Amino acid sequence: MPLDLTAVQLETARCFVDYRGKKFEVEYWPDKLDGPLNKKIVSSSDDPEFAGMDDAIKALVKSWDLMDGTKPWPLTPEKIAALPIMLKLRISNAIVADITAPLSVSNSPDTSSPEAT
Repeated sequence: MPLDLTAVQLETARCFVDYRGKKFEVEYWPDKLDGPLNKKIVSSSDDPEFAGMDDAIKALVKSWDLMDGTKPWPLTPEKIAALPIMLKLRISNAIVADITAPLSVSNSPDTSSPEAT
């Protein structure tokens, strides 16, 4: 069965971020996490302004349930930069953990669908 990589790369995934006992949902593009973007996340600890992590959040996150009072918190560079560092870490860690979660791998065709029987 062929795989349309371009179509797959446009798909999003969702994860939850736990911050100070509250959770919110993040929708992100898992296939945008590549080597250079991962390096920005990892090397952010060397950057006192965490600009690399800000770039990674902006590139990966499509939407979120993060609010500014009654309005959604915008995904703009200025508003991402204004987030607390611990929240940025929680967001990036949740995304990376979701992407790297153990996958169920099968080398055989799916036999659970009615078409397979």
